[in-house]
Amino acid sequence: MKHCSTALAVILFCAFVLPGVAQTVPQGKPAESGKQLPLSLSPPKRVVPDSVRIEEIFVLSPADRELYRQIYAAQNRADWAEAERLIKRLDDRILVGQVLSDRYLSPRYKGSFDELARWMRNYSDLPMADRIYKLALNRKPPKAAAPTPPDPDSLTVTPPGRIYTPEELVRIRAARDARLEIQGFLDQGLTPQAEQRFWASGRNLFDKDQFSLILGKIAASYFYQGNDAKALALGTSSGAGTGKNRYNGNWIAGLSAWRTNDYRRAATSFEKAAIAADNEPWTASSAAFWAARARLASRQPEQVNVWLDQAARFPKTFYGMLAARQLGRDINFTWEHPPLTRRDYDRVLGEKAARRSVALWQVGQLEASDWEMRYLWRRSDETLHPLLLGLAARLDLPSTQIRVAKALDRKQILSSNSALYPMPTWTPKDGFKVDRALIFAFMRQESEFSIRAVSSSGARGLMQLMPKTASYIGRDQTLQDRNGEMLYDPSFNMQLGQRYIEYLMGKDYLGTNLFFVAGAYNGGPGNLGRWLQKMNFKNDPLLFMETIPAEETRDYVEKVVANFWIYQMRMGQKAPTLDAVAAGGWPMYNSQDRDM
Repeated sequence: MKHCSTALAVILFCAFVLPGVAQTVPQGKPAESGKQLPLSLSPPKRVVPDSVRIEEIFVLSPADRELYRQIYAAQNRADWAEAERLIKRLDDRILVGQVLSDRYLSPRYKGSFDELARWMRNYSDLPMADRIYKLALNRKPPKAAAPTPPDPDSLTVTPPGRIYTPEELVRIRAARDARLEIQGFLDQGLTPQAEQRFWASGRNLFDKDQFSLILGKIAASYFYQGNDAKALALGTSSGAGTGKNRYNGNWIAGLSAWRTNDYRRAATSFEKAAIAADNEPWTASSAAFWAARARLASRQPEQVNVWLDQAARFPKTFYGMLAARQLGRDINFTWEHPPLTRRDYDRVLGEKAARRSVALWQVGQLEASDWEMRYLWRRSDETLHPLLLGLAARLDLPSTQIRVAKALDRKQILSSNSALYPMPTWTPKDGFKVDRALIFAFMRQESEFSIRAVSSSGARGLMQLMPKTASYIGRDQTLQDRNGEMLYDPSFNMQLGQRYIEYLMGKDYLGTNLFFVAGAYNGGPGNLGRWLQKMNFKNDPLLFMETIPAEETRDYVEKVVANFWIYQMRMGQKAPTLDAVAAGGWPMYNSQDRDM
């Protein structure tokens, strides 16, 4: 270990990189995290000249604003006659289409075909037009004309593709059939059969990209089943080619070599993976960080900082933050709202959908306002998107903010941390019992703050609760059937989601370990318990995370914990779990909100 004295960062790094040094799995007591490195506090917001102030954002007059609020209240009581009476008093009818769609889609109102068809003639450009159209078709009399269809989101012209020869078509179809068969074996955990099928046709049937991709998947399956020798051999073969899918094979080869204590080979594989990642933030930072770990473990400390520097280039990723911590660097984010000048605001309000969104925001219909803004974003010119982001930030529309901000950040048009990590004003029905940073971290990953999000498996709402889980936590069986709509209420959904997190933290084998809790929230506590018994993670917290056999859960744990750290930074809090993981320990949650 004498080499560790060459640099402060390496001294810090030694605590967590070598086998046997990692702490034992804690049973409730937070890990000692060592000296707290500085975190940036939220800076004061800079006032941008000519920036639009919140009090300047309005569409409706005070009188119409009050009328619309009364109309929505009447419809919530199913007082349709009163709503109609109030509608007739409106000067600005910009939200009448929204009001009527709420009525027609209500389970307490059965709209006639004529009403629905009339709505489609007048409001086919609204976000809910698809739902109204389907309802109208279901209620169309046999001889009635079909209703006006919804406006298409966009017209996409597909350029003509190349023309294949008959021989090429035969090979393409055979490759497709082989891929499906191999994937079927992998889905069933039949990895040897998948490998056998691959080699029966692989080199002759698949192109170099397909070859690397499929062989990498087979290697990964062996790794998560505990067969490191096979995973290392196939992962190395997968990563040795020139195809664009070399990352996964090298990554799996690196993990397999690490788990068998072959650290030099692990370092080589991780370095190849980092290069193959081609600057994709999450994969590049992961591979670079593990390359640094492996170089130190193989007694080559002079190469550690090179790879830590590479990982730290991506500060909003899990491993990027760990790398910055190990290098002793501050993690500095700015939290200013994206800009919106008066000229920008006037241009945005030239779009009718933007005016509807502002009007809906004025009358307290925040979900509909958010939906309208997202609908406009999908249909509008790209030059308008930074302006929409500025308006969405001022209206506190978190779902629009995160989606538009991600797209702009990915295209390197605009980067806005405050929009990437919005802080909605929703509160659990019984108040926050768990730190806001952690609740926001889960919501950001679960639904991206979409109130009516529904997964393919049926999970609902902001915190993506399965009705069965919600009924158990909420002790209300009706949440599985007639009262399932309650899960779309933000306060109620957050209340049950928070209770579920507390429930998981109360289990002895999970405790307050955030890796375990996040893994159980996504993969189920039963699965997490079985994985803990079967996985060979050598008591290494980071190897535990990378050894989780379910790909979705691995990604989920990494993203939720990274979200948590960034939200803590946004709130000006310390991040002791970041320090703990950087020091080789487990991320043991301890409330900071209660200490403020």
